[in-house]
Amino acid sequence: MRLYILRHGRAGDRETWQGDDQSRPLTDEGRERTVAAARGLAALGVRPDVILTSPYTRAAQTAELTAATLAGARSDVDHDQAGEVTEEPALASGATLDRVAPALAACAGMGDVMLVGHEPDLSGIIGMLIGGNHGAARVEMKKGACCRVDIPAGALRKAGGAPERLAGAGTLAWLLTASQLAMIGAGGQRGGGNEGGSAKWGGGAEGASDAGQ
Repeated sequence: MRLYILRHGRAGDRETWQGDDQSRPLTDEGRERTVAAARGLAALGVRPDVILTSPYTRAAQTAELTAATLAGARSDVDHDQAGEVTEEPALASGATLDRVAPALAACAGMGDVMLVGHEPDLSGIIGMLIGGNHGAARVEMKKGACCRVDIPAGALRKAGGAPERLAGAGTLAWLLTASQLAMIGAGGQRGGGNEGGSAKWGGGAEGASDAGQ
């Protein structure tokens, strides 16, 4: 399985948001950046069979915008959608690999799956997938960033009853920030020299106001 893990785009400020945090939406800029990044994913050939998203508004909006952008980029007439968007409660704030494993096991027969969620949950899940129980890798997922982790089918099939089988089973193929994806979507360099899977990409303005979920 090619597992794409996408952090939601920029959302309203937690300190000034008046409603329930679960309902905090993407900002206008966040929506624009999400669409721009999704164009980059389309240019990279990302076509998930299903998109599993946290039920939080900002994640669900990211998933829907990404799905719509990917669907619009398809050139084949037989498949006019990039994958159904499905809410997955296990991806709500506080998600762990153990909690998400049953959902991944249920998708074991699919070739491409995307998860949309929050930090620091996603970096923890990625770290466990590629590092294992005894030395989880450290990765950084800025808002709107996406990575691809390749997981053997055998590990996925057993993950429902034995989530620990997934720890260390994944291989990081690439990790790109929203800005890098937007450059790719606009016709920039396709991934640059680190497309093979750097876990420490990004920097500069991309990191501003990027803490939290």
